[in-house]
Amino acid sequence: MAIEESLSFAMDSLKAVSDRQNSADMDIIQLQRETKELRRRLQQMELSEDRRQQEERRTSLIFSGPAIQTLTRREDAANLIRSRVQQHLRHSLDSSQVKAMIRLKNARRSESSDGRPRRDSKLQRDGSARRDSRPRHDRR
Repeated sequence: MAIEESLSFAMDSLKAVSDRQNSADMDIIQLQRETKELRRRLQQMELSEDRRQQEERRTSLIFSGPAIQTLTRREDAANLIRSRVQQHLRHSLDSSQVKAMIRLKNARRSESSDGRPRRDSKLQRDGSARRDSRPRHDRR
């Protein structure tokens, strides 16, 4: 009888361990599912953040290079800017944005690198700069 009780105790203990193992396995499977779902959500969040940052950068582009002439031989500068932005950035600019870019570029051309009028400009009474139209060698 003692042997039967020992075997019965051992079987009960083994069943309890088996039940705990099954429960732990189910918990592991559930945690793996949750981890997979969290990874998917994190990837979606990263993609949406990347898109948002790209939109922010799109509004703060700075174009550099040689000065754009107000008119070229066959097309004006506004059409040239609009087509380049559309071609390379796939973004449409309206005419007011293009005009603002041309004004900004032209304003920078009339100032020195520190923002002050160039030396060959004369200040008018209202504080604005006026370019001297005489050739350089005649200004003295």
